Amino acid sequence: METMTGEKSEARLAKPSITAICHKCGSQRVHRSRRKGALERIVALAGLRFRRCHECNARFATFGNSVLVKSDVDSLLRRVGIALLMFVALVVVVAIVMWFSGKQASFSGAMVAF
Repeated sequence: METMTGEKSEARLAKPSITAICHKCGSQRVHRSRRKGALERIVALAGLRFRRCHECNARFATFGNSVLVKSDVDSLLRRVGIALLMFVALVVVVAIVMWFSGKQASFSGAMVAF
């Protein structure tokens, strides 16, 4: 049992670690940053990881080995948020129109009966 534990720890140590490098200052002193807001949490489900540099305090996102600048991520999140809001508004408007058309049909049917 001890050999298996030893093998697992050796395999864990042998894995190549991917260290993020700050795009602004080139420092390797980068740590994970907390997600801010619901949209960042949703995007994190897709694999986007937010990082912050200890040296220059720059905040950026990584997707695999790719680095995305925070301003680009903010712009993307803003666009996704607006598109999502527009979609929800459209669904609500369609539901209201369908509800009113159903009410109007039942009202006109009641008027014919008299």
